[in-house]
Amino acid sequence: EPSVGMVAFEMQELALRHAGCVDRDTPREGFLRRQCPFRWRNLLFLGAELGKRLLEGPIDVKLAAPLLRRAAQHLDLMRGLPHFASHDTAHPLRLNMNRDYFPAGTAHWPVWPREAWPAFGVFLEEHAHIFREDLERLLTADPSGELFRLVAAQQGDRLAALPEDWSRLDLVNSGGGKTELCGM
Repeated sequence: EPSVGMVAFEMQELALRHAGCVDRDTPREGFLRRQCPFRWRNLLFLGAELGKRLLEGPIDVKLAAPLLRRAAQHLDLMRGLPHFASHDTAHPLRLNMNRDYFPAGTAHWPVWPREAWPAFGVFLEEHAHIFREDLERLLTADPSGELFRLVAAQQGDRLAALPEDWSRLDLVNSGGGKTELCGM
């Protein structure tokens, strides 16, 4: 519903201003503590996606044009903020969070050169065959996924948003160390 999207966009604009995320002089620590990078991305993603939706049909150019102009103005303002100086700001949909967390010299596209991988990435690749073998064993043992659903329903760990996502790991974790994966 476009009207709901417009309200969400306007609320995100207010949140950005209220948190002080539009001020170029905000110290980096405060900018990050106030979740400004996340707020900026939400605003720009909302503007881009809602603008696209309004132009796909039923087409509403009268609503889409001013919204897309506002989103473009916000993008221009964001480009001038120190935090985003090293980010690809050519388009709102390129503003992922990889640049916030990964090495500055590494391109943040789907494939990184191996020499830029963190140690954990190298570890995962070196041991991928072990993960694959145990995953195949788990899938063979429970092809319907019923056992995994049961484990997910019974596990007490509420830190994971979707318990089923972790149930296979819980089964491996409590497997008694009988596989190479459990011994790692």
